[in-house]
Amino acid sequence: RNLIKSQIVDTNDLIDSEKFVNSNFTTGEILNKIETNGYFDELIFPKNIIEKIKENINHKNCFLDSKGFDFKDQNSSKLEFKNLDELASYSMSNKIKHLIVKFKDQNNFINSDIALEPFVNIAKKYLNSKYVTCKVECYISNPFQSNEYEMKKNAQYYHYDCDYRKFLKIFIYLNDVDIDSGPHVYVEKTHKKKFFKHILAERINDDEINKIYGLSNQKVFTKQEGSIVIEDTFGLHKGIVPKSKSRYALILEYGSGKSILKNDQYFYV
Repeated sequence: RNLIKSQIVDTNDLIDSEKFVNSNFTTGEILNKIETNGYFDELIFPKNIIEKIKENINHKNCFLDSKGFDFKDQNSSKLEFKNLDELASYSMSNKIKHLIVKFKDQNNFINSDIALEPFVNIAKKYLNSKYVTCKVECYISNPFQSNEYEMKKNAQYYHYDCDYRKFLKIFIYLNDVDIDSGPHVYVEKTHKKKFFKHILAERINDDEINKIYGLSNQKVFTKQEGSIVIEDTFGLHKGIVPKSKSRYALILEYGSGKSILKNDQYFYV
């Protein structure tokens, strides 16, 4: 995996500036920080882009998947929601701990506009691939008590991804996320090197991570709505269980080759 090197790019190659609040970064700067630490977290979408994303998360564009909740009992086939806010309210009132929103096809604003530019260019250069596989999902995590099994199933224990030969994920916060909202956490530089026993482990608890890697190497992404984290999730990471507030995140996944997971919504660019 580590033999797949990023493409060398011109450090003056500025990214598409029209979509971001702060866009004075080059593709080279972004790639260098991902190569070094495993992530880049300095881009932000403006309010109008986030609102358009939320509007495109509706029952016409999406279908729902859940862990630990039977939608058939709630007549989910007839569930209608105009936007993310309505769906989030439904998930809270029905005490759904973790909800995944998937998209029916790629002909919507999120897939055709957000997923393609400029992230796909960054992904292709990082993966050193002319073509990439892309998957887009939205995650709603709510502040309800979970047991150990549910936490492991909902990626709330430390783990790493290995769905492709090499891959990159983009986390876009769709609400303000503080420590009580269940922020995303990443162990810096573990995309390059991790202890052998952690390569073999499926899920790892906090005590083990703290002992081996230390608290100072764990980056907790408490950020405002619209914040973007570009991350190599071969590194160790998790979502903290929300304490008193929810977290909404759009996740864009880019991989070289085909995913080992067969039954999911992919498109190829």
